[in-house]
Amino acid sequence: MGVETQQLPEGAVVGVVVTRHRRDLLSHSLKIIAAQTRAVDHLVVVDNGPDQSARDVIENYPLPCTYLPSHRNLGGAGGFALGMLHALSLELRHPLGGELRVAAPLPADFQQARDFLAR
Repeated sequence: MGVETQQLPEGAVVGVVVTRHRRDLLSHSLKIIAAQTRAVDHLVVVDNGPDQSARDVIENYPLPCTYLPSHRNLGGAGGFALGMLHALSLELRHPLGGELRVAAPLPADFQQARDFLAR
């Protein structure tokens, strides 16, 4: 978790998930994201409810990810804005400044087809 120094490949896909007090739903969504036919290269999870932290749910995620606890509830749009800004900042750390594809924001109840990220 928090593999910020990882070099992302050209055309990397970074997913952004926002959650608040829905640990079971988040856990299920992470399983679906991990099972995609095109895996994300990095996942950013914004937790809008750190009073009921989801950090331990994220720690079991098998792919590189960043956990961003918000100090207050930013709402869905605010959480996605924070997560997307963080995802875009990962591109700045790419050694060649390569292209970064940021996946569509993924709600905590993500239930898309297994090839959603491959499209």
